[in-house]
Amino acid sequence: RSKESGEFIVCACGSLHLEICIKDLKGFLGSKALGLIVSDPIVSYRETLAGPAESVISKSPNGHNRLHVKAKPLDREIVKAVTDPESGSSLSDPMVLADDKKRARALVSELGWNPTSAKKVWSLSTGESVDAANLLADESKGAQHLHEVKEAIIDGFHQGLYEGAIAGEPLSGVHLSIEDVKLHGDSAHRGSRQIGSMAKGALYAAQLEAGTRILEPVFLVSVSAAKEAEANVYKALHKAGASIVDANAAQGMVDIKAHLPVRMSTTFPQDLSSETRGEAQADMVFSHWDYVKGDPHIEGTEARMLVDAIRKRKGMTVDLPKSQPTKKRASK
Repeated sequence: RSKESGEFIVCACGSLHLEICIKDLKGFLGSKALGLIVSDPIVSYRETLAGPAESVISKSPNGHNRLHVKAKPLDREIVKAVTDPESGSSLSDPMVLADDKKRARALVSELGWNPTSAKKVWSLSTGESVDAANLLADESKGAQHLHEVKEAIIDGFHQGLYEGAIAGEPLSGVHLSIEDVKLHGDSAHRGSRQIGSMAKGALYAAQLEAGTRILEPVFLVSVSAAKEAEANVYKALHKAGASIVDANAAQGMVDIKAHLPVRMSTTFPQDLSSETRGEAQADMVFSHWDYVKGDPHIEGTEARMLVDAIRKRKGMTVDLPKSQPTKKRASK
């Protein structure tokens, strides 16, 4: 249930599955279903960094503490190891990710990391869900009191991952490094709320400095049809914006595989049935995340139009937040 709107959220694997879930829900509610209002399907997206961000500074709300960080896109090898259970990496195990020693050993033995660098990783979090990976590391030298506020910084980092700066979608593929920290000598002025807010603000500022790209989920669509219906299958796939991956024909049948953005899949089963007069069957399973075309910061691009639609749905302001000069940047 959404804390902000009070709406109940139903998760499903595709439009047909969602229709079945809603139908079952209405059957369960009986007469109470008369007041049920169902919105259009909503697709989850991810925000990621477009490039590096250097020397970003964030202040705590009381102004007594400062955090210096830099950020860059997380290596795809690490993202795959964490998010793909079939990668064979132990890093896809939440128990390994949560244990500092086991995580460091896995980074060294499986991904070839330097042992010293592996030990500096504070968090290799999946963020809000198992299909997002983000890394927080301590690259500072001789910073006083830092380890006293370590947990508060990690908590603030995790909180910042839930909502990106551009569309309020979860972050994925972020590598944030602590360069330096200036903490007040009195622990009363560096409490967990102050430090957590500062860390969250550092992540927010780093994202704005680096620029953002939007990631969307993509289905692998497998279509089986009679050879006579092949042209109409391609027509339905082209209409949905799919890209063909493979095609094979045998014994009067054709099997076609294609990648289809989830946001374009809502009406695909109906369109395929209509184009082929029911002579084709399609299965859709999640395949991967891919970049939405264009820069969301530039008006008129596909990514910007998508971000505008998301912000409108969430009740956010139309104007995107902008990066501020480093010396003036404060926490979110």
